Amino acid sequence: KFYNAQSALIETDITKTSTQKATLQNKVNSLNQKIKNLTYQIKQSNIIISDLKVQIQDTSKSIQTTSQKIEDSKSRLADILRNIGVEDNKSLIEILFSENDLSGFYSNLVALDNLNNRNKKILDEIKALKGNLDKEKESLDGEKGDLERTVQIQTLQKVESDKTKKEQEQSLKLTEQQ
Repeated sequence: KFYNAQSALIETDITKTSTQKATLQNKVNSLNQKIKNLTYQIKQSNIIISDLKVQIQDTSKSIQTTSQKIEDSKSRLADILRNIGVEDNKSLIEILFSENDLSGFYSNLVALDNLNNRNKKILDEIKALKGNLDKEKESLDGEKGDLERTVQIQTLQKVESDKTKKEQEQSLKLTEQQ
């Protein structure tokens, strides 16, 4: 009887230990899968961050190019305004001597005014483009920052999962030794 009772206790203990071992092994397997998933997510996020960096660089270059176009347009616009001012300041005698007739003067003045209007329109379009590019760059910077924070969180989760996995593996080894 004593040996049967002891045998039943030992068998119960072995069953309990086997169950604990299986539970711990399942936890370790689950943690391994979680770590793999986090590693994949981190790699994926880093690829997206790299792509965003390229987009930000391209947008910055476009902003620089657009800014240069704005400055060039301003310079051309200033030249046109100076020419209009010079034409406006000519006396009637200068106008008559410089042109074959009065309609030539007005034709030149209308042409300068049309050119001025066209340049103003182009300048406005370029300024609008620059504004849009600035907004796009700001948006990309924000998205990149969000992704970088996500990668930091995922990295911390991975470190925590690694730590928990090692603790579970240690418990599993102790259970196996019993």
